[in-house]
Amino acid sequence: MRLVFLFHGLQTNYSIKIYSEKILIIRMSSIGDIVLSTSFLQSVKTKFPDSKIDFLIKSEFTDIMRHNPLIDDLIAFKKIEGFKGLIALGKSLRSNNY
Repeated sequence: MRLVFLFHGLQTNYSIKIYSEKILIIRMSSIGDIVLSTSFLQSVKTKFPDSKIDFLIKSEFTDIMRHNPLIDDLIAFKKIEGFKGLIALGKSLRSNNY
Protein backbone atom coordinates (compact mmCIF):
# COMPACT_ATOMS: atom_id res chain seq x y z
CA MET A 1 0.00 0.00 0.00
CA ARG A 2 1.27 3.45 -0.73
CA LEU A 3 0.14 6.31 1.44
CA VAL A 4 0.24 9.78 -0.03
CA PHE A 5 -0.70 12.78 2.08
CA LEU A 6 -1.39 16.34 1.03
CA PHE A 7 -1.16 19.09 3.63
CA HIS A 8 -2.49 22.41 2.36
CA GLY A 9 -0.84 21.99 -1.01
CA LEU A 10 2.38 20.44 0.28
CA GLN A 11 2.92 16.91 -0.94
CA THR A 12 4.38 14.38 1.47
CA ASN A 13 4.91 10.82 0.28
CA TYR A 14 5.19 7.73 2.39
CA SER A 15 5.69 4.45 0.53
CA ILE A 16 4.79 1.37 2.51
CA LYS A 17 4.69 -1.97 0.73
CA ILE A 18 2.12 -4.20 2.42
CA TYR A 19 0.11 -6.63 0.28
CA SER A 20 -1.29 -4.77 -2.67
CA GLU A 21 -0.80 -1.82 -4.95
CA LYS A 22 -3.67 0.35 -3.74
CA ILE A 23 -3.47 4.08 -3.23
CA LEU A 24 -6.06 5.92 -1.17
CA ILE A 25 -6.16 9.69 -1.58
CA ILE A 26 -8.16 11.49 1.07
CA ARG A 27 -9.47 14.99 0.37
CA MET A 28 -12.13 16.01 2.86
CA SER A 29 -11.64 19.75 2.48
CA SER A 30 -12.98 22.47 0.25
CA ILE A 31 -14.08 22.22 -3.35
CA GLY A 32 -11.09 24.23 -4.57
CA ASP A 33 -8.61 21.83 -2.98
CA ILE A 34 -10.42 18.90 -4.54
CA VAL A 35 -10.32 20.42 -8.01
CA LEU A 36 -6.63 21.25 -7.62
CA SER A 37 -5.90 17.64 -6.62
CA THR A 38 -6.74 16.43 -10.14
CA SER A 39 -3.25 17.30 -11.40
CA PHE A 40 -1.84 15.39 -8.44
CA LEU A 41 -3.88 12.35 -9.53
CA GLN A 42 -2.18 12.42 -12.92
CA SER A 43 1.24 12.52 -11.27
CA VAL A 44 0.38 9.56 -9.03
CA LYS A 45 -0.94 7.54 -11.98
CA THR A 46 2.18 8.32 -13.98
CA LYS A 47 4.47 7.26 -11.15
CA PHE A 48 2.43 4.14 -10.23
CA PRO A 49 0.67 3.12 -13.49
CA ASP A 50 -0.40 -0.34 -12.28
CA SER A 51 -1.80 0.85 -8.97
CA LYS A 52 -5.47 1.14 -8.12
CA ILE A 53 -6.23 4.73 -7.11
CA ASP A 54 -9.15 5.29 -4.77
CA PHE A 55 -10.36 8.70 -3.65
CA LEU A 56 -12.11 9.47 -0.35
CA ILE A 57 -14.20 12.62 -0.45
CA LYS A 58 -17.16 14.25 1.32
CA SER A 59 -20.41 13.12 -0.25
CA GLU A 60 -21.40 16.66 -1.31
CA PHE A 61 -18.39 16.78 -3.66
CA THR A 62 -18.78 13.40 -5.37
CA ASP A 63 -20.27 14.83 -8.58
CA ILE A 64 -17.04 16.74 -9.23
CA MET A 65 -14.85 13.62 -9.22
CA ARG A 66 -17.31 10.89 -10.27
CA HIS A 67 -16.24 10.69 -13.91
CA ASN A 68 -12.52 11.18 -13.44
CA PRO A 69 -10.88 8.32 -15.39
CA LEU A 70 -7.89 8.25 -13.04
CA ILE A 71 -10.00 7.23 -10.05
CA ASP A 72 -10.85 3.55 -9.75
CA ASP A 73 -13.18 3.85 -6.76
CA LEU A 74 -14.77 6.96 -5.30
CA ILE A 75 -15.53 6.58 -1.60
CA ALA A 76 -17.98 9.11 -0.17
CA PHE A 77 -18.21 10.16 3.47
CA LYS A 78 -21.50 11.67 4.59
CA LYS A 79 -20.64 14.37 7.11
CA ILE A 80 -24.18 14.25 8.48
CA GLU A 81 -23.47 10.76 9.84
CA GLY A 82 -21.07 12.34 12.33
CA PHE A 83 -18.71 10.39 14.54
CA LYS A 84 -20.54 7.08 14.10
CA GLY A 85 -20.22 7.46 10.34
CA LEU A 86 -16.53 8.19 10.70
CA ILE A 87 -16.04 5.04 12.78
CA ALA A 88 -17.98 3.01 10.18
CA LEU A 89 -15.85 4.53 7.42
CA GLY A 90 -12.69 3.54 9.28
CA LYS A 91 -13.93 -0.03 9.66
CA SER A 92 -14.84 -0.15 5.97
CA LEU A 93 -11.42 1.12 4.94
CA ARG A 94 -9.72 -1.39 7.19
CA SER A 95 -11.79 -4.24 5.77
CA ASN A 96 -10.67 -3.15 2.29
CA ASN A 97 -7.01 -3.32 3.35
CA TYR A 98 -6.33 0.39 3.78
